Amino acid sequence: MAEALDAALASMRGEQMQVPPQYSAVRVDGERAYRAARRGRAPALQARPVRISLLERAARDGDVVTLELEVSKGTY
Repeated sequence: MAEALDAALASMRGEQMQVPPQYSAVRVDGERAYRAARRGRAPALQARPVRISLLERAARDGDVVTLELEVSKGTY
């Protein structure tokens, strides 16, 4: 199982495209997305590039796995 997890984590490293959540601080037309979402006008957010530099298992205790991550600005 550890090998499968490590392989899955390795596949997530590098450049990725990620759509920010509707309740994020991303600005759309000069307004924060979370403000519009709270008013029921959640904007359609575009995918943005993010980089995952480090993603690996730091520890494991039974079924609980602790991960260590280094990610770029804007990663959710």
